[in-house]
Amino acid sequence: MDFVRPNHFTNALAEVRHIASGLGNRYLTNWLEHKEKNPWIFQCLSKATTMMNASYWMDTSFTTNVAESAHAQSQRDGTKLTLVAAIQRAAKLDGRFFEARTAARNMGVSVRYGDHSVSGLAKKNINRARKANEKRKDKEKESATGTQQTELMVMALSGLTSNVGELAKLIKDKMI
Repeated sequence: MDFVRPNHFTNALAEVRHIASGLGNRYLTNWLEHKEKNPWIFQCLSKATTMMNASYWMDTSFTTNVAESAHAQSQRDGTKLTLVAAIQRAAKLDGRFFEARTAARNMGVSVRYGDHSVSGLAKKNINRARKANEKRKDKEKESATGTQQTELMVMALSGLTSNVGELAKLIKDKMI
């Protein structure tokens, strides 16, 4: 579990601010001043400073690709439009997305590569969860093996086993 240390972050930020002002770095001090006036910015950038649930943090995208793509799509049909024109263009954009989704569902023609149907996404999630579970079990196994090896080393160093044959037998018993 991650433990948030907001005081540590605040102190580190104050130290950086002090160094920047000592160096006379106006760009950095302006940047820090902006971030201090808008604390939500740092909460969006760092897991250590956010109040978001850790599982939600890990499930969200680490890039702005989705937002940038949506922005690019919205700009595709023009900029500096009147409100009515912008609404009409947005309706056309929604219509294009709807048509692509309908074609994918009804005819199996997908706009992009891969299976993005509900069942396809469910399969990906199951496989992802299985792999994560296997990885976790492997890590636990490695940790347990490391603990056993440490115990054997402690026994050998503390003199509980006086000869190499006895130590080899202990190692064989523990490892197999």
